[in-house]
Amino acid sequence: MLQNLEKISLFHGNSFGGIRKLLITVTPDTIHIKDNSPPDKRDAFPRDITGEENVKSFLEELSKIDFASWEKEYVGKEKNNFDTWSLCFSFSDKEPLEISGGFGGYPKEWNSFLAFLLKYTCVMDFSDEED
Repeated sequence: MLQNLEKISLFHGNSFGGIRKLLITVTPDTIHIKDNSPPDKRDAFPRDITGEENVKSFLEELSKIDFASWEKEYVGKEKNNFDTWSLCFSFSDKEPLEISGGFGGYPKEWNSFLAFLLKYTCVMDFSDEED
């Protein structure tokens, strides 16, 4: 599913607690990670992961999360949870895969995805939702 991946963009937040924006650009020998969040939410970025083997490891680990089975939209039932999020995978050879959610709605593997992000980006506060 992740063949010819060029970019991953993630937006997560709400008007009360702030917004996080993360942009990951993929080339054959570099993963460029940039935090586009507002300054008060930004971590020490940008960060690059270089070397073909490191890029391969990044993509192999990411592909263990079955994004293809995720629904296009997740809407929870938590009326007091105003978090919204969107995730977009852009490819060189096909239409983007766009997934979004709100009101506490997350895919089953959301925490696995957050753990992956933490490992590679050191972003800690995207969410603490339960699987």
